[in-house]
Amino acid sequence: METIIPSAIGTNGHTSHSTPDQILQLALEITASIATSLQEALENGHEKEFEGFGDDDLQKGDMDDVGDDDDGEDADGDEEDHEMNEDEIAAEMEMVTGDGPDDDEEPSEEPTLDELVRNATPRVLSLVQSSVGSQNETVRVSALSALNNIAWTVSSIDFSARHLDSLKDFWSSMAQKIWDQTVTPVLASNTADIELASSITSLAWAVSRSVQGGIKIQPDEPRKFMSLYQASLDLESAPEKQANGAKANQPENNDAFQSLGVKCIGVLGTLALDPAPLHLNREIGVFLITTLADLPRTSAAVSVEALNAVFDIYSDSSFAFDEPVFWGDGFYKHLEDILPKAKKMVKSIDKRKFEELRARANDSVLNLTRFLKYKKTEKESKSG
Repeated sequence: METIIPSAIGTNGHTSHSTPDQILQLALEITASIATSLQEALENGHEKEFEGFGDDDLQKGDMDDVGDDDDGEDADGDEEDHEMNEDEIAAEMEMVTGDGPDDDEEPSEEPTLDELVRNATPRVLSLVQSSVGSQNETVRVSALSALNNIAWTVSSIDFSARHLDSLKDFWSSMAQKIWDQTVTPVLASNTADIELASSITSLAWAVSRSVQGGIKIQPDEPRKFMSLYQASLDLESAPEKQANGAKANQPENNDAFQSLGVKCIGVLGTLALDPAPLHLNREIGVFLITTLADLPRTSAAVSVEALNAVFDIYSDSSFAFDEPVFWGDGFYKHLEDILPKAKKMVKSIDKRKFEELRARANDSVLNLTRFLKYKKTEKESKSG
């Protein structure tokens, strides 16, 4: 970020001088690109983390596309239940949440990662701060984009490797600064700028995800994201009214999982992770279940993200909120009622036009079936 590029090569081979803003813009774009490339490298190195269910893990009927099931078919089928031991229960949940063992980071990637986190991130954050209220909005947008890409890259790292402890500690402190200096001010401003709100929500999701929800937040911030989610529904309903009643949740050519609504659900899901306070977990949990219960009005992409959040939040009976919230507030029964709606949602997605959306929705419903079986077995094992 400190390198000065004095000139650029013009289209005719001549040297043309660049302005400081152009140089800064280029540096930010390069930083964002490096972060994205590193994230892809890290994720490709962990492809075996979760690739679906194997033949030994699913009955033959479960392996079919949910959308090919007959209406009203019970996802459990008539298969015979069997008692599971603790190791089997743990294996079941690893498949649902994707928390399987990861390979260590490639040594060749660590220097780049270290530079991004320790050197680039503080400088990019300072650019976000210095550009607030200035006339150069382009710099602010580019800085937010670079910061967002860095945060998403860090969220892909397996910090269980002890040699990354120092980097983890540095990032944890930096993540809180990013939240306090970028996310909190925008939320407090109640901005009407949807593009800014979407960028900040994506950044908030990445930052919170990178530290497993370990962010100190303002008391009203979860409800701010809930309000943003509701605002996203209003945005989607506008084209619906202009299309003679066509469903607002029908995906367009753009990535359905990049919508503001999905980002809001993603942030909330991370903020409710253990060891979140009980009251916060309950508030977010109820919001997620209510959102899912609103199917088919809830979009497919939002439903997928909400289900994944529920799986992650309530994956372990040892969590303090498992008994009082998941069981005490009847989440299990609500999810049972949601299952047939979710299966119909999968059927409504044209697999030829929206292949990825259909596949991810199908996986989430199969995982919901498995999750319900797992929680039931876990409960019986605990009480027994």
